[in-house]
Amino acid sequence: MADILVIAGLSGAGRSQAADDLEDLGWF
Repeated sequence: MADILVIAGLSGAGRSQAADDLEDLGWF
């Protein structure tokens, strides 16, 4: 799952979504 978040974070379109997912997981 972490790899998917990294890939999503590298793409401009998925960056905000990845940040939201990380926020839900308590990373930020």
